Amino acid sequence: MEYPGLRSETRHGCVQVTETTEELKSLALERRRNEIEQKIRKCTGFRWIAEALVGGDLTSLDTNTFDPLMAQAENPNFTVEELSSALKNHLKENRVVFVGHNCFTDLVFFYHHFIGKLPDTVEEFKALVHCVFPLVIDTKYLFTYNEVTSNAQSSLGDANKELARVAFPKISMSQRPLN
Repeated sequence: MEYPGLRSETRHGCVQVTETTEELKSLALERRRNEIEQKIRKCTGFRWIAEALVGGDLTSLDTNTFDPLMAQAENPNFTVEELSSALKNHLKENRVVFVGHNCFTDLVFFYHHFIGKLPDTVEEFKALVHCVFPLVIDTKYLFTYNEVTSNAQSSLGDANKELARVAFPKISMSQRPLN
């Protein structure tokens, strides 16, 4: 601070002092901004997925978000901009189906952390969740729906064992409308 024309850097156990110019200062500032933006992008990487799931606005999604995917692809036949654009359009046009096993607490967690404040009643929560996810499928409910006893085995493992014994599943339309 006392010597604005000089800058210091730690180098291999010593301090190197060099003269600086406005151009070097602006380059260092730009490099620092880029580093901070990359850290922010890395820390909020999952946020765009949550936004996409709820039908949010992805127009401001930075194309650099997909750089790690591009680095993994061998000889990609598209650019990161094309990937970003195609993915945004696909997510905008296709609403997701939320599928879970005993997923009420998962929905509560997701809503609270990615959408907003939880409402005061379950009825309000149900209405808000269905605005965000028009179709919610709880596999535990499906597996135990017609059970005669209240002690029905309902773990995901039990459901898998039971369904693995079925050679050809029956497909039928329910007479009762889903809520």
